[in-house]
Amino acid sequence: MYLSMGNIGSNAQVGFLFMDFERPFRLRAQGAAEISAAPELLAHYKEAELVVRVTVSELWMNCPRYIHRYQRLKTSRYVPQAETETPACEWKRVDAVQDVLRAGEHEQVERAGGVIPVEDWIARVQAGDETA
Repeated sequence: MYLSMGNIGSNAQVGFLFMDFERPFRLRAQGAAEISAAPELLAHYKEAELVVRVTVSELWMNCPRYIHRYQRLKTSRYVPQAETETPACEWKRVDAVQDVLRAGEHEQVERAGGVIPVEDWIARVQAGDETA
């Protein structure tokens, strides 16, 4: 998210908590982040606009006792895949956000079915609609 890029620009120190809900297992990492738009890095990540590189300074296992066990059923349709076009995020179709979309996103909204009222999107999210 661009908010995270602004935070990194102000303070490069970052912390990550990686969790495996199937085992359970938890790994903690601390380090210094650097933002890059270098084409040779962007080429590794479909649809990426920026890459964050982290130089890890500390890494340790973290106690997993409070991790609830979950099973991964499938990958979100919004995760970029080399062989398919990533669908537009459904919240970008909401009428109240149309004035803040970036160039090109209005075309994605139209291809996805056009603008919708916020109440429709909220109802879909609350119903568990995996396309919402």
